[in-house]
Amino acid sequence: MIRNDISFVRNGCNLHCELLLPEEGRGPFPVVILSHGFNGCSEHSIPYAEIFLKHGIAAVIFDFIGGAMESKSGGRMEDMSVKTEEGDLLAVMEKVCSLPELDSKNLVLLGRSQGGLVSAMAAAGREDQVRGLILLYPAFNIPGDLKKMYPDPEKVPQRQEFLGAVVGRNYYDDAADLDVEKIQKSFRGPVLIIQGQKDPVVWPGTAEIAAGRYENCRLVRLPEAGHGFGGEDFEKAAEESVRLVLGSLNM
Repeated sequence: MIRNDISFVRNGCNLHCELLLPEEGRGPFPVVILSHGFNGCSEHSIPYAEIFLKHGIAAVIFDFIGGAMESKSGGRMEDMSVKTEEGDLLAVMEKVCSLPELDSKNLVLLGRSQGGLVSAMAAAGREDQVRGLILLYPAFNIPGDLKKMYPDPEKVPQRQEFLGAVVGRNYYDDAADLDVEKIQKSFRGPVLIIQGQKDPVVWPGTAEIAAGRYENCRLVRLPEAGHGFGGEDFEKAAEESVRLVLGSLNM
């Protein structure tokens, strides 16, 4: 694996970003941008990135600004929202498309949990830029869950604990008004959703609904998996992800 730091500054904050290239073959390489989940980091994406590299596919991993309590990127979690993360991802996409080692015409987005929701947001209406979309246990439930937590928007606190971290009022404001159905119907390229059927964070029915809304979607159900995949479930998810990427290439 060839690992290069391609970090840059966005809105006054450092956005930690790395380019991972196959050791064999010649570019420009097709590329997958991997987005981590809530309070996660780019290192969590390495296992999937390594699988792509074995198939001659480059990978870009990054830390969302304010995306975690401990992050290599700048910013605070109290300023983070799904919309700030969408902006980060779009900035990474722009950066990727400027790199000569990468084939910008063959770019796929992969997101896990909240990173899945953010990847779906970034892909909506951008089939000219995004060849395919891979969503692992995507948290399309976030807007609805937040509305259930705070039925009255006037009672949303300026700071709140959410999934073990502290977020600001804008986390609610930016997610609660999302039109998830519109986001899903606005991307017409190939989509892969992989969902654990024992996920305690993302209700499995969320994936079923999403799969029915996407025009070109394959839903893979993992009967024993929870929120995150290991062992045979990881191997299956990685295999299906590579299949989506190779099948969507415009060569």
